[in-house]
Amino acid sequence: MGKRGRAKRAGQAAEASSGTCSHSGTGSIAMANVRARSATSHHRPKVPGSGSGVPHPSNVQELLRIQQQQLQQVLKANQAQPISAPLPRKSPPSGNRFSMLLSENADSEPPQRAPAAAASTAAASDGLPPFSLPRWVLLYDPAELQRVISAQFAKETVVGLDIEWKPTFVKGQPENPVALIQLATARIVVLVPVKHLRALPPALVNLLSSPAVWKVGCGVTADAQKLSNEYGLEVRSVCELGPTAMRLQTEEAVRFPKLGDGELVGQGLKSMAAALGQALEKPKRVTRSNWESRPLSMPQQRYAAQDAYVSYWLALCCNHLHARARGKTPDVCAPMGCWVEGQVAACQKWNESRKQALAASKASRKRQKQEVASSLELESTDSGWSSPETSRVGYSDAGSIRSFSRLSY
Repeated sequence: MGKRGRAKRAGQAAEASSGTCSHSGTGSIAMANVRARSATSHHRPKVPGSGSGVPHPSNVQELLRIQQQQLQQVLKANQAQPISAPLPRKSPPSGNRFSMLLSENADSEPPQRAPAAAASTAAASDGLPPFSLPRWVLLYDPAELQRVISAQFAKETVVGLDIEWKPTFVKGQPENPVALIQLATARIVVLVPVKHLRALPPALVNLLSSPAVWKVGCGVTADAQKLSNEYGLEVRSVCELGPTAMRLQTEEAVRFPKLGDGELVGQGLKSMAAALGQALEKPKRVTRSNWESRPLSMPQQRYAAQDAYVSYWLALCCNHLHARARGKTPDVCAPMGCWVEGQVAACQKWNESRKQALAASKASRKRQKQEVASSLELESTDSGWSSPETSRVGYSDAGSIRSFSRLSY
């Protein structure tokens, strides 16, 4: 082999050795990349239910984005399916929990109440205003109470008033102070937890003491006295609905639609509402509950709002019934403030006349007893039974002695 052949073989051997080295380097690099990828894929979060084509997210936001896309796909698939019949929707209860405002620092307007599921059909059928409990708010912030009362009661002339306090279960124990004041109109009921307020809002004080705003209710006079004794609040212009309804029934021939002939209307909220066809629920587990708790439960809030609104509604219905008894249509009823003021004045005169009639009746019965006693003495004297025993006997004994003497003769 010549020099040229040996050189050619040496070059081929060098190329072969260099090629082997280059291939081995490439393989090691590839193995390193595979190991790195397996390590990173081991630490990546896995998406549940994702296939091989779905990329694995590297952070929480990517995971949430993928889940939202999957949810949207499911929703679109469900919407594409035909529905044979619409599902029945459940109407929200009156005064639902979304209409409550329980925060202490509420800067927005009180929530609007959803429409009531069913009003009082009985009252509507009798031509009376329907019983529809409005929205109510429970506020613990004096500044927010000041704003709401000023805005909602500025133009009102009649307000339903009621109070609640924690009951006592020990005989002889004094009553607890007022824990809650309820103020109601046709549009809103405001629940004022005076027990937990840092200060009384001036709007509340002015509303209760205003002579131009009538506070109506059953037992509202005693409620006003309790507020005065415990918080120094002056409550003026109050109207008791019980005597007002009784005077209208007996003196002005106002007929309550659910009462029979000769049946007198009751003096409480529940009996008066029943006389108008509205049933009220007053469960003892709510009426005898702790009214100082914070916040009040939903049954407590609804019961408190209902009691105040019933007072306002009863006054409104009595105004309509009074107009009907006078031959007028409900659309020409007297304004509520003027009507209540007139009824209070009429009730005062009616009460005075009743007191005078009661005093005259007592005096008449006393004179009749004296006349009967004097006539018995005369008869016993004429019949000869004037012994000390006869003079000491009572009215019934004297009568029996007189009848025995007549039989003996």
